Amino acid sequence: MKRYVTNALVDEANAIKGNPYRSKDGKYTFGPYKTYGEPLKIAAKNSSTLLKVQQKLQDQADNMFWGSPEKLDKERELQIVKDKISRERKRLYESQGLEQSKTHQYLSDWTDGVGPRNSNGEYMIEPSLKKVIDTPEMKLERAFQQSVLHEQGVKELQVYRGQNSDKLPKGLQSWTTSKAVASTFGNKVYGKTVPVSKMVANNEIFLPGQYSESEIILDI
Repeated sequence: MKRYVTNALVDEANAIKGNPYRSKDGKYTFGPYKTYGEPLKIAAKNSSTLLKVQQKLQDQADNMFWGSPEKLDKERELQIVKDKISRERKRLYESQGLEQSKTHQYLSDWTDGVGPRNSNGEYMIEPSLKKVIDTPEMKLERAFQQSVLHEQGVKELQVYRGQNSDKLPKGLQSWTTSKAVASTFGNKVYGKTVPVSKMVANNEIFLPGQYSESEIILDI
Protein backbone atom coordinates (compact mmCIF):
# COMPACT_ATOMS: atom_id res chain seq x y z
CA MET A 1 0.00 0.00 0.00
CA LYS A 2 1.32 3.45 -0.96
CA ARG A 3 1.80 5.97 1.83
CA TYR A 4 1.37 9.66 1.15
CA VAL A 5 2.94 12.08 3.60
CA THR A 6 3.06 15.84 3.92
CA ASN A 7 6.24 16.36 5.92
CA ALA A 8 8.41 18.66 3.80
CA LEU A 9 11.66 16.76 4.35
CA VAL A 10 10.11 13.41 3.48
CA ASP A 11 8.37 14.93 0.46
CA GLU A 12 11.69 16.19 -0.80
CA ALA A 13 13.26 12.75 -0.41
CA ASN A 14 10.31 11.08 -2.14
CA ALA A 15 10.50 13.51 -5.04
CA ILE A 16 13.90 12.13 -5.91
CA LYS A 17 12.43 8.60 -5.94
CA GLY A 18 9.45 9.66 -8.06
CA ASN A 19 6.85 11.28 -5.83
CA PRO A 20 3.38 10.91 -7.41
CA TYR A 21 2.45 14.51 -6.69
CA ARG A 22 5.50 16.73 -7.06
CA SER A 23 8.53 17.16 -9.27
CA LYS A 24 12.05 17.53 -7.89
CA ASP A 25 11.57 21.28 -7.56
CA GLY A 26 8.49 20.75 -5.39
CA LYS A 27 5.82 21.62 -7.99
CA TYR A 28 2.68 19.55 -8.46
CA THR A 29 2.77 17.27 -11.50
CA PHE A 30 -0.83 15.98 -11.47
CA GLY A 31 -3.03 18.41 -13.43
CA PRO A 32 -5.91 18.99 -10.97
CA TYR A 33 -3.49 19.38 -8.07
CA LYS A 34 -1.61 22.04 -10.04
CA THR A 35 -4.85 24.02 -10.21
CA TYR A 36 -6.37 23.50 -6.77
CA GLY A 37 -3.38 22.48 -4.65
CA GLU A 38 -3.53 21.07 -1.13
CA PRO A 39 -7.31 21.41 -0.49
CA LEU A 40 -8.09 19.14 -3.45
CA LYS A 41 -5.36 16.67 -2.59
CA ILE A 42 -6.64 16.31 0.99
CA ALA A 43 -10.29 15.97 -0.05
CA ALA A 44 -9.46 13.40 -2.74
CA LYS A 45 -7.22 11.34 -0.48
CA ASN A 46 -9.72 11.27 2.39
CA SER A 47 -12.64 10.53 0.08
CA SER A 48 -10.74 7.72 -1.61
CA THR A 49 -10.17 6.05 1.75
CA LEU A 50 -13.79 6.57 2.82
CA LEU A 51 -15.14 5.15 -0.44
CA LYS A 52 -13.23 1.93 0.16
CA VAL A 53 -14.78 1.69 3.63
CA GLN A 54 -18.20 2.44 2.13
CA GLN A 55 -17.86 -0.34 -0.43
CA LYS A 56 -16.81 -2.84 2.23
CA LEU A 57 -19.78 -1.92 4.42
CA GLN A 58 -22.14 -2.07 1.43
CA ASP A 59 -20.93 -5.56 0.53
CA GLN A 60 -21.52 -6.68 4.11
CA ALA A 61 -25.00 -5.13 4.21
CA ASP A 62 -25.96 -6.76 0.90
CA ASN A 63 -25.32 -10.19 2.44
CA MET A 64 -27.60 -9.60 5.45
CA PHE A 65 -31.30 -10.32 5.77
CA TRP A 66 -33.52 -7.36 4.91
CA GLY A 67 -34.87 -5.68 8.04
CA SER A 68 -32.61 -7.57 10.40
CA PRO A 69 -31.02 -5.66 13.32
CA GLU A 70 -27.58 -6.45 11.90
CA LYS A 71 -28.47 -4.98 8.52
CA LEU A 72 -29.98 -1.87 10.09
CA ASP A 73 -26.83 -1.34 12.15
CA LYS A 74 -24.68 -1.76 9.04
CA GLU A 75 -26.81 0.72 7.11
CA ARG A 76 -26.36 3.25 9.90
CA GLU A 77 -22.60 2.76 9.65
CA LEU A 78 -22.89 3.26 5.90
CA GLN A 79 -24.74 6.54 6.32
CA ILE A 80 -22.06 7.83 8.70
CA VAL A 81 -19.39 7.16 6.08
CA LYS A 82 -21.48 8.76 3.32
CA ASP A 83 -21.94 11.84 5.49
CA LYS A 84 -18.18 12.06 5.99
CA ILE A 85 -17.63 11.97 2.22
CA SER A 86 -20.22 14.73 1.80
CA ARG A 87 -18.38 16.86 4.33
CA GLU A 88 -15.11 16.39 2.43
CA ARG A 89 -16.74 17.71 -0.74
CA LYS A 90 -18.37 20.56 1.17
CA ARG A 91 -15.05 21.65 2.70
CA LEU A 92 -13.42 21.54 -0.73
CA TYR A 93 -16.09 23.75 -2.27
CA GLU A 94 -15.90 26.17 0.64
CA SER A 95 -12.12 26.41 0.27
CA GLN A 96 -12.70 27.68 -3.27
CA GLY A 97 -15.60 29.97 -2.36
CA LEU A 98 -18.04 27.92 -4.46
CA GLU A 99 -21.55 26.54 -3.91
CA GLN A 100 -21.84 22.77 -3.89
CA SER A 101 -25.60 22.99 -4.47
CA LYS A 102 -25.03 24.30 -8.01
CA THR A 103 -23.14 21.17 -9.01
CA HIS A 104 -25.89 19.00 -7.52
CA GLN A 105 -28.46 20.79 -9.66
CA TYR A 106 -26.36 20.62 -12.83
CA LEU A 107 -25.81 16.87 -12.50
CA SER A 108 -29.42 16.22 -11.44
CA ASP A 109 -30.63 17.91 -14.62
CA TRP A 110 -28.49 15.48 -16.62
CA THR A 111 -29.64 12.33 -14.85
CA ASP A 112 -33.28 13.43 -15.25
CA GLY A 113 -32.88 13.09 -19.03
CA VAL A 114 -31.13 14.94 -21.82
CA GLY A 115 -33.34 14.35 -24.87
CA PRO A 116 -32.85 12.72 -28.29
CA ARG A 117 -29.95 12.96 -30.72
CA ASN A 118 -29.97 13.23 -34.50
CA SER A 119 -28.53 10.68 -36.96
CA ASN A 120 -25.05 12.14 -36.47
CA GLY A 121 -25.10 11.49 -32.72
CA GLU A 122 -25.58 15.17 -31.86
CA TYR A 123 -28.16 16.48 -29.41
CA MET A 124 -31.24 18.02 -31.02
CA ILE A 125 -31.55 20.32 -27.99
CA GLU A 126 -28.37 21.32 -26.19
CA PRO A 127 -28.27 19.73 -22.69
CA SER A 128 -28.13 22.16 -19.80
CA LEU A 129 -24.99 20.44 -18.48
CA LYS A 130 -23.15 21.36 -21.67
CA LYS A 131 -23.95 25.02 -21.04
CA VAL A 132 -22.38 24.92 -17.57
CA ILE A 133 -19.57 22.42 -18.11
CA ASP A 134 -16.95 25.18 -17.89
CA THR A 135 -18.33 26.91 -14.81
CA PRO A 136 -16.03 27.04 -11.75
CA GLU A 137 -18.31 24.59 -9.92
CA MET A 138 -18.23 21.92 -12.63
CA LYS A 139 -14.49 22.36 -13.17
CA LEU A 140 -13.94 21.74 -9.46
CA GLU A 141 -16.29 18.75 -9.37
CA ARG A 142 -14.60 17.19 -12.36
CA ALA A 143 -11.17 17.76 -10.81
CA PHE A 144 -12.35 16.27 -7.51
CA GLN A 145 -13.76 13.11 -9.03
CA GLN A 146 -10.74 12.54 -11.25
CA SER A 147 -8.48 13.10 -8.26
CA VAL A 148 -10.30 10.48 -6.18
CA LEU A 149 -9.57 7.91 -8.88
CA HIS A 150 -6.00 9.20 -9.11
CA GLU A 151 -5.63 8.48 -5.38
CA GLN A 152 -6.84 4.94 -6.05
CA GLY A 153 -4.27 4.49 -8.79
CA VAL A 154 -6.91 4.40 -11.54
CA LYS A 155 -5.81 5.89 -14.86
CA GLU A 156 -8.32 4.33 -17.25
CA LEU A 157 -11.95 3.20 -17.11
CA GLN A 158 -13.61 0.31 -18.94
CA VAL A 159 -17.05 1.55 -19.91
CA TYR A 160 -20.04 0.27 -21.89
CA ARG A 161 -22.98 1.81 -23.69
CA GLY A 162 -26.12 0.16 -24.97
CA GLN A 163 -28.08 1.65 -27.87
CA ASN A 164 -29.91 0.64 -31.03
CA SER A 165 -28.05 3.03 -33.33
CA ASP A 166 -24.76 2.33 -35.10
CA LYS A 167 -23.68 5.93 -34.55
CA LEU A 168 -22.02 6.61 -31.20
CA PRO A 169 -22.85 9.98 -29.62
CA LYS A 170 -20.60 13.01 -29.60
CA GLY A 171 -19.62 15.30 -26.75
CA LEU A 172 -21.19 14.73 -23.33
CA GLN A 173 -22.59 11.22 -22.97
CA SER A 174 -23.56 8.60 -20.42
CA TRP A 175 -21.80 5.25 -20.22
CA THR A 176 -21.72 2.61 -17.50
CA THR A 177 -19.13 0.37 -15.93
CA SER A 178 -21.63 -2.52 -16.11
CA LYS A 179 -22.02 -4.42 -19.37
CA ALA A 180 -25.24 -5.94 -18.03
CA VAL A 181 -26.73 -2.49 -17.39
CA ALA A 182 -25.65 -1.31 -20.85
CA SER A 183 -27.49 -4.22 -22.48
CA THR A 184 -30.80 -2.93 -21.07
CA PHE A 185 -30.51 0.30 -23.09
CA GLY A 186 -30.28 -1.19 -26.57
CA ASN A 187 -29.60 -4.28 -28.65
CA LYS A 188 -26.06 -3.18 -29.42
CA VAL A 189 -23.50 -2.87 -26.63
CA TYR A 190 -20.33 -0.91 -27.23
CA GLY A 191 -17.30 -1.02 -24.97
CA LYS A 192 -14.21 1.12 -24.76
CA THR A 193 -11.37 2.09 -22.45
CA VAL A 194 -11.11 5.80 -21.72
CA PRO A 195 -8.63 7.84 -19.70
CA VAL A 196 -9.90 9.24 -16.40
CA SER A 197 -9.30 12.73 -17.81
CA LYS A 198 -12.41 12.25 -20.02
CA MET A 199 -14.66 11.65 -17.00
CA VAL A 200 -17.03 14.38 -15.85
CA ALA A 201 -18.80 12.49 -13.06
CA ASN A 202 -19.01 8.96 -11.70
CA ASN A 203 -21.93 7.47 -9.82
CA GLU A 204 -19.54 5.65 -7.49
CA ILE A 205 -18.19 9.02 -6.31
CA PHE A 206 -21.03 11.51 -6.76
CA LEU A 207 -23.85 11.60 -9.28
CA PRO A 208 -27.36 12.38 -7.99
CA GLY A 209 -30.30 10.55 -9.50
CA GLN A 210 -33.02 8.04 -8.78
CA TYR A 211 -31.15 5.15 -10.39
CA SER A 212 -27.43 4.49 -10.11
CA GLU A 213 -26.98 2.28 -13.21
CA SER A 214 -23.23 2.48 -12.50
CA GLU A 215 -23.36 5.60 -14.66
CA ILE A 216 -20.36 7.62 -15.76
CA ILE A 217 -20.64 10.91 -17.64
CA LEU A 218 -17.92 11.32 -20.25
CA ASP A 219 -16.89 14.21 -22.46
CA ILE A 220 -15.42 12.60 -25.58
